[in-house]
Amino acid sequence: MRQGSAPMANEDGSVLIVALIILMVVSMLGVAGMRSSTTEENMTGHWKSRNIAFQAAEVALREGESRIENAASRSDLDDGGGWYLMQGEAEPDYREASNWTTTSSAQIASSLDQVTQQPRYIIKYMGDTGSEGLSPGGGGAGVTVDLFTVTAIGYGSSPGTRVVLQSTYARDF
Repeated sequence: MRQGSAPMANEDGSVLIVALIILMVVSMLGVAGMRSSTTEENMTGHWKSRNIAFQAAEVALREGESRIENAASRSDLDDGGGWYLMQGEAEPDYREASNWTTTSSAQIASSLDQVTQQPRYIIKYMGDTGSEGLSPGGGGAGVTVDLFTVTAIGYGSSPGTRVVLQSTYARDF
């Protein structure tokens, strides 16, 4: 036996216990990191799908506004397709998917990639501005214009992701 060293029989395995505790702590940190990474990946996927739905709704909104702008008269907008509502007609609950059917809304003319469904829109005639009309600067007599709302829905890349947008559009026919 060498001097200054303890005999082998006195070792109690404390190094093994400390090593196991450190290994357990490192394993728990690894699992926590994986869970955080998975959560962040899911959040990114949902954000991307919502962004795609928003962009699709924007496309439908602009197409509805363009349809108003390109119409020769207000009556040209109503082709009996159900997507054009007259003043006083009840508006559907735009948040309900069942109100965006082929008989109650218009689908955009082009086809978009990365969406679960093509975006749709509904135009509603709201009336005209009346005898006061709209005037630059807010004073004096102005131009009487017809007012419309365009409501559009866009769908994302994952099922159930929807964005509904609405704009007000004024046009002098």
